Amino acid sequence: MKKDERRPHGKQSQEHHIDGIIIQETLKREPWKMLCACILLNQTNRKQVDQVIDKLFERFGFPTAMAMANEKEIAAIIKPCGMQNKKARYLKKFSWEFWHHEWTEPSQLYGIGKYAEDSYEIFVRRNLDVQPDDKELKKFIKRKRSELVNNSIN
Repeated sequence: MKKDERRPHGKQSQEHHIDGIIIQETLKREPWKMLCACILLNQTNRKQVDQVIDKLFERFGFPTAMAMANEKEIAAIIKPCGMQNKKARYLKKFSWEFWHHEWTEPSQLYGIGKYAEDSYEIFVRRNLDVQPDDKELKKFIKRKRSELVNNSIN
């Protein structure tokens, strides 16, 4: 079992619903969950993901649980996000690879595209020198850079 899997889910489960805070920021200490959230966010909106993410992680809170899950059960939980069958397949295969494969870049994992890779760089690696295409990630980087400038002035 990886250290990340030992972390209790309880209190953190509602933290990603804070208004004005991007989901990835609240899940940055749990890279697998953050990348799962990115998969869910593809071609949908935050409101839809907020409806399902707690239930998904309560049922499948670790990569091994998601990897061994029934795709139809995952799909039923994430249905409000749309494309539930495709996303269920992605979540399952991604989770298997996250747990079982050696990887150095998230793009080496199934279902991880530029948005998730950029999110990983920004939130897990704390790299603000990323050029994301996503408007929310761009806003986050702009805000963080502004905070850094203001903190260095004070």
